[in-house]
Amino acid sequence: MVGDSQTGETQKFDGPYYLLRAMDARSGPVHAQWGRTGAPMNVVPVDFIVEAILAGVREPSATGETLHLVDPAPIDAVSMQRILMREYLGREPNLVFPLGPATSLLRVRPVRRLMNGVPAESLRYLQHEVVYDVTRATEILGRAGVACPRFADYAPAVVGFYRAHKDDPAYRPAHER
Repeated sequence: MVGDSQTGETQKFDGPYYLLRAMDARSGPVHAQWGRTGAPMNVVPVDFIVEAILAGVREPSATGETLHLVDPAPIDAVSMQRILMREYLGREPNLVFPLGPATSLLRVRPVRRLMNGVPAESLRYLQHEVVYDVTRATEILGRAGVACPRFADYAPAVVGFYRAHKDDPAYRPAHER
């Protein structure tokens, strides 16, 4: 889950925000993409989750159902990185850094510090091949007019909020404070 699709507001910069934190840590001509994975990134904005929960509560046919509140057409990991880099740095990645060596390097504390605290475990999400069945969620939420927005449409708000608050320690995950 990421920040609000309109304002970008979030409670903490973890999960997909680690990609932005890594971009923040690098300078110079190299702008790396982490791996070549096509894994789906099941990222949704918090306001979609709130609206979906409210729609589910109001819909009698949702009683007893399990609804996967994910993007029915998730963006892949490479596309997400490219969108974030274009939005945040105004450029495309010019190097692919393999996930295996990147994960190993991020296990080394000084490297992790250089990369703005990005944990090695966060790279797992870039290769996590999970696909959810959203048939019932799409049907139930559709009746209420609730649909997940496209990542490319709300990425500017997410990046804007990150840019405005990236140095505020209140947005660091609790384990980093």
